[in-house]
Amino acid sequence: MSGFSVARRCRTALLFCAAIVLSACDADKSPTSLPAPPANASDYSLFDPEAGFIALGVLTGPLGTYDFHTSVVGGGLAVFGDRSIVFATTPPSPNTSLLYYMYFPVDASTWPGLTSAQVTIDEVNMPVNRVVDSIRVVRNGTFLPPLLGTSSVTVETNYTDVIIVKFYHSVVEGPPPPPLGKGCTPGYWKQDQHFDSWVPTGLKTTDLVGKLFSNAYLYKLDGKQMSKYTLVQALSFKGGNGTVGAAQILLRAAVAAELNATYGLGYPMSAGAIITAVQNALASNNRGTMILLAARLDEMNNLGCVLN
Repeated sequence: MSGFSVARRCRTALLFCAAIVLSACDADKSPTSLPAPPANASDYSLFDPEAGFIALGVLTGPLGTYDFHTSVVGGGLAVFGDRSIVFATTPPSPNTSLLYYMYFPVDASTWPGLTSAQVTIDEVNMPVNRVVDSIRVVRNGTFLPPLLGTSSVTVETNYTDVIIVKFYHSVVEGPPPPPLGKGCTPGYWKQDQHFDSWVPTGLKTTDLVGKLFSNAYLYKLDGKQMSKYTLVQALSFKGGNGTVGAAQILLRAAVAAELNATYGLGYPMSAGAIITAVQNALASNNRGTMILLAARLDEMNNLGCVLN
């Protein structure tokens, strides 16, 4: 495919960012049919009817604006963006969901083999009196266990997966609750006086990076594969230019993130999702992809450390 064709496909596909109601979905059942591509797409033929998608459903919640941010690591050519949904009236019932496209893979040639993407949807700019009660994910018609105590969800998708992400909200009375989710920085975890905090995680300072992130073997530091450094050594990686520098930056943030997630601090990302996202980013050999994920993990690692 020529660069012009890809650019034309991307420009046309950006029409997905219009807030278009796609379908209604019962809270206890998966959709009976797949939504069609939006009616205002200027060239319908550019959208592969065999491709899957990720749609967002806002269910219960008070009047107001609901803002969502989508970020992606890995995968092939796709269309995604942010979304604002306005409830001018309350939903007709708790079992009614309005679905909006959040992510749509295009061009199967850019999704070879078992290529997958890590797609994260965050609810942002929430008023202090509104909380997310739970998030439900429906993957290819199957409901996954609900996520509680978080306003962010990360799902893995390939070219053909059909995924519905449903947000349930409620209003809280009185003072706003404390922020959900905590995280400690690499600087905390690498200090020997804090090594006792490693015990509940099941990880050891002497464990090798490859135990968590085997793709670290793709990069060498001082002539040694990064997978053969210890976890505590990785927390002191300095970073630098090129993909080798980016891998250091990513692994430093990733080891701290994995410790936060396995300790049970209410970290916004699960331990498994961290490993998958980091493995994909390392395999990409793309500096921008690795730095983007490192920045996201670093942000969560700075949510506030509650450990002594």
